[in-house]
Order: sequence, then C-alpha cells, then structure tokens
Amino acid sequence: MCATPVRRTQTPPRRYPAAREYTSLARMDPHLILYIFMPTLIFESAFAMDVHTFKKMTSQIVVLAFPGMMLGAVRNLSDATHLHHTERV
Repeated sequence: MCATPVRRTQTPPRRYPAAREYTSLARMDPHLILYIFMPTLIFESAFAMDVHTFKKMTSQIVVLAFPGMMLGAVRNLSDATHLHHTERV
C-alpha cells in the first residue's frame, strides 16, 4: 500500500488567534521596528548620560559625527544623481 503524503498548511486563524497575532510580528517590516525602537533607545541613553561625561566627550563626538554625516550626504547625492541620469536614458 502506498501512503499519501500529508500536506501541511498554515495554522487556521480561527482556531489559534493568538498564533496569528504572534506571527504577525515576523511579517512586520524591519524598518518599522527600527523606526519605533531606535529613537526610544537613543533618548534613553541620552537621558541617562551624565552632563560632565557629555561635555568631556563633545570633541570626540564632533570628530566622528561630522565627517560621517558629510560622507553620507555626498554618498546620497551621488546615488541620487546616478539614479536621475539612468532614469532619463
């Protein structure tokens, strides 16, 4: 006798509503999670930082942040210009 293979389907939503809610997080856009949690984490770390520590590290922050911001801006401008020229062709 030949046994027929069992087809596995997704969990029926009406039978397990909690599973449907739980798995909806897996289908969520990762950027949305980033946009929700990143500002909260940055605010918490800034709020917990000592003022003396911030003043002491200001020069290091500027040295690292300013070139990175300029590099990112130039890269974005380059990408946007490239995309603009390829769309015209």
